[in-house]
Amino acid sequence: MKKIAQLSMVFSAILFTACNSGNPELKNAEEIKDRSEQQIITAGEKPVEALKANAISEGDIAGQIKWSLGRVQEELKASVGKVDGLGEITVLLDENLQMVIRNKHNGTVYEKRVKLANLETDVSKFQIVVDNDTNPNPGFKIPVVAGRPGVEIYVNGEKKETLKELEILLGERRQVQLVISALTQAATTAKEQG
Repeated sequence: MKKIAQLSMVFSAILFTACNSGNPELKNAEEIKDRSEQQIITAGEKPVEALKANAISEGDIAGQIKWSLGRVQEELKASVGKVDGLGEITVLLDENLQMVIRNKHNGTVYEKRVKLANLETDVSKFQIVVDNDTNPNPGFKIPVVAGRPGVEIYVNGEKKETLKELEILLGERRQVQLVISALTQAATTAKEQG
């Protein structure tokens, strides 16, 4: 009986460690293109033909997520010069459906890494960051689902901390809803993948 209890404790410890070990290493991370770069330009074709040419198949999970993250990429790039600390912004997606927001600023590379499936998709749990006297930029915070690995913060390739929410600041208020919608869609699609 004692051995069964010990084995049970060891198994529980291994399972707990596996569940909370953090996000996987990046694997084949690919830069996300702006939505305008993802579209196939079809001059002179009928609108229906253009729509068909740009359609993403239902089975192309990565393609659907890349389309959503294209909006995030566009809005972050549009915020450069309006949000302190934003430099050259690149959004990436790896084959584990892990999103990376890479910011190169003043010779330093900052990264936020999170598996999209770990982000909360219930918008009632999101927090809107209001621009006011103490905070000059609007934005939002999306929490990580309880018990899942959080948002890992890297500086020059070295992991510094893990947060329980993803915070994004933008240049204008109108961008907040666009990016929330895009990220929620990307996270929902990633969760459906399994």
